[in-house]
Amino acid sequence: MISLPLFPCYVFVRGPLERKLAMITTPGVHMILYRGENVALIPGEEMQAIQKAVDGPFSVEPHPYLKCGERVRVKRGSLEGVEGVLVRKKNLFRLVLSVNMVAQSVAVEIDAADVESVVNESQALHRRPASIQERETFTARNLAV
Repeated sequence: MISLPLFPCYVFVRGPLERKLAMITTPGVHMILYRGENVALIPGEEMQAIQKAVDGPFSVEPHPYLKCGERVRVKRGSLEGVEGVLVRKKNLFRLVLSVNMVAQSVAVEIDAADVESVVNESQALHRRPASIQERETFTARNLAV
């Protein structure tokens, strides 16, 4: 059995940014990723989702990065609460988890019965409310976010 990194050429660091010099002078590190003038930060939810998959009883493997697809949330099991994109490969379903900042993804097999569809904000904003009451509820819900 050979172990390979899920994200080749990337090292993720959690800690204070005051240690940038120590990071960049580490042998093998070539650069720190920036977004504009700021160090690129990866949302904790993305890293936690991948950590849950790696820590669980799943076979996790690299997957081509996906920009779109049906977003789902796992409703039970060790990945409960994790969101990703559901894809089908032959007769199996896979949950694709992405680190958007570096455009990298991993996939884990999952039972389709364990997920529910997630309506993202852009879908909700483009949806037309059917009644005045629904429109008021819809607006209040979106403003409360």
